[in-house]
Amino acid sequence: MDEQRKAEQKARDFTARQSRKFDAALHRGAVSQRCDGNMSAQSRNYAQAAAAGRQKELAARQVLMQHGLFPSQFMPYFRFVRHLWAATRLYWAEDFRLAAVAATARWAGQGCSRKILSEILYQVFNVSVEEKPG
Repeated sequence: MDEQRKAEQKARDFTARQSRKFDAALHRGAVSQRCDGNMSAQSRNYAQAAAAGRQKELAARQVLMQHGLFPSQFMPYFRFVRHLWAATRLYWAEDFRLAAVAATARWAGQGCSRKILSEILYQVFNVSVEEKPG
């Protein structure tokens, strides 16, 4: 359990660092501002999205550890999670499921285990990509 707390603390530190970088980029004009010009709300939204995405990675990490993968093998699966996290903001329901099926095929083609990818989808995103009989 101590390992889990370390991972969560690391996630919080990462999110805080990323938020500070985003704030700096926003204030120097390297990032486009919202139409209403509310930079504090934009920074807050970014921080919330970064934290939620990091939580998805932590949930996927648990799945990967249950399957006995070494941390050096996590990165392709984390890219899969990040890809799907971005897709959750673009697609709804059946469209997201179709995007998840395509992403699963893509990452399986790159050498990731289809079983682990499907389990990540189910446990982290609550989506089943298994074909339904009938």
